[in-house]
This record gives sequence, C-alpha cells and structure tokens, in this order.
Amino acid sequence: MPIFKLVEAEEYYDALLQEIPRAKKRITVVTMVMLWGERTAPLFELLETAVRRGVKVTLVLDNYTRLTYLQGLQRGTSGAERLRRTFRALEGLSAAGAHVVAVGKIGFPPQKGRCHVKATVIDTVSYGFGGVNFMDENFKAVDYMLKSRDPEVADSLDQLVGKIMHNQPPLADAEVKLGGRTTLLFDGGRRGSSIIYERACELSAQARRIRYASQMVPSGQLARLLNENGAQVYATRAEQLGSVAGLAQAYDQQKFRIRNLYRGTGFIHAKVMLFELPGGRKALLSGSHNFSYRGVAFGTQELALESRDPALWKQLDNFIQRRVTAG
Repeated sequence: MPIFKLVEAEEYYDALLQEIPRAKKRITVVTMVMLWGERTAPLFELLETAVRRGVKVTLVLDNYTRLTYLQGLQRGTSGAERLRRTFRALEGLSAAGAHVVAVGKIGFPPQKGRCHVKATVIDTVSYGFGGVNFMDENFKAVDYMLKSRDPEVADSLDQLVGKIMHNQPPLADAEVKLGGRTTLLFDGGRRGSSIIYERACELSAQARRIRYASQMVPSGQLARLLNENGAQVYATRAEQLGSVAGLAQAYDQQKFRIRNLYRGTGFIHAKVMLFELPGGRKALLSGSHNFSYRGVAFGTQELALESRDPALWKQLDNFIQRRVTAG
C-alpha cells in the first residue's frame, strides 16, 4: 500500500524548489491556475532549465488562469502584468521544448467545464490529492498536498494528466486502486455526475462522526446528510471570499442551514472529509473537490483520494486541529 505524507502548502513550495533541479526524466504539473509571481518566477526558471538539460516537462493548466486578470483588478493588484508574464514564461518553456497545454473553454458561467485537478510528478515522487494551485497566493493558504514516493502513484497521476490533456471533456469518471485501502477517484467533468461527491454521500450516510474542511460549504444531498449527522463543518467564511463567491457561500450556508464553525483568519483552501465509521473504522476523502454540488452541476474535473489508512487519517486530523479548528 502506498505511503502518503501530508505536506503543507509552504513546504510543498520549498520541495518544488529542491526537487525540480534534481529531476532526471520527467516533470508533470496539472493545475487549474498557473500564475507568475514573486514565488513562482523561480519555479518557471527551474522548469526551463530542466527542459534544456533533457527532462520531459509537461504543464497542463486551465484557461480559467486568464480570468485572474479580472481578479487582480478587483483586488487592486497588477493582475494584467502578472498574466502577461505568465504567458511569456509559458511561451519560453514551450520554445525550449516543454509540452504546455491550456485546457477548457471559457463560457458562461465561467466556472462551467473547468479542470480543477492539482498534481505534480517529478520522476517517481508525486504530490497530489490536495488543493494547491501554481500561484503565490495558494502557497500561503491553509492547504496541503499528499506526497508519495511510490512509482505506481506517480505513474497513475502522470497517465491521468495525459488523459486530461489529450481528450476533450467530458470524460468518464474513474476509480483506480492504488493499494488495498487506497483509491484514486477522478471526476471526468460530466455535468451532474461526480464519483467523488457520490462517495462523500455514501460515507456520510454510514458515518457516526464527520469532520469537514473546505473552501466552500457543502450543498445538495451532502449538506442534508451532514446536518443529519451533526458533522463539524469548517469552511472559508463568506466575507473572506470575493464578491460573487462570497454571495454564493452565504446563499448555500443559509439554504442548507449550515453552521460554519471556522473562526480563523487564514484562507481555507484544503478540501478534506474525515469519517468515523461503525466498529471503530476510519475513512477519508482528500483532494481538489470542494464537496459542493455547484462543481458537480457545472461539470468540473476533480481528483481525490479515498483511503481507509488510519495513519493518513491521523495526519489529516492533526492538520485540521492545528490549522483549522485552532484558527
């Protein structure tokens, strides 16, 4: 069974700085947003150096990255300049020999049809099943990635990225066994279909106790199940989000009668559910899915890990206690 180590967002950034220069064969990155900044600028340079020394570099980002220009204007930052530098860096990588692919069409609403998957593969080391985007802001968020040194996990993530970049959505949802108690779950982006959301509902219906942490409050059937369970729900507060996202958060919280317990100041970007099942068994879901039905309705590609590994459950429980419930 693969062993995973929780790596917080800052530690993930530091690991990229150290491990990209050591790559020998491949570097694969998939992210919803890839944006130039003071912290990502050195990463772009390291990736170009890796290409020039013969490493196969593949970068997959969602075209939603282009909308960060508008986000920058809303927050009073130089969003347009960051976006120009982003695509200048990507063009340089492509010219050096990297395979750079932007996926997803921008329509209305812009959240529809997005690739929300985040994963990085460096040779046989992988980071995934968390929510960290390739941007400065996310490296400071309350978030993490799960690190593995298992070649099977690295190959599975690499193959998934290949499927995303070579096929137009929607794809079929998928479930890949990574070991006796660990499974990769992939939402292919079919509107109204999500194996991750369905699994969250299945486990919630069985659980005696649930802890929930996400950027978004739960909605739909999952919200009703969590209310019935008396689950502890921690989500980024509406006032911490942008205007549109904040209104949606407040609406869902009121509609589904969610009691948001989060009182901290950090921006929760992690997405994790911990389940205590009958007989003392434990289960978890961790990944890019916010556990809101909005993403399901919009047809979003997502990645998650389902596991019954008590050691990983404990790591995630410690993360929630230190970074979420303690504020």
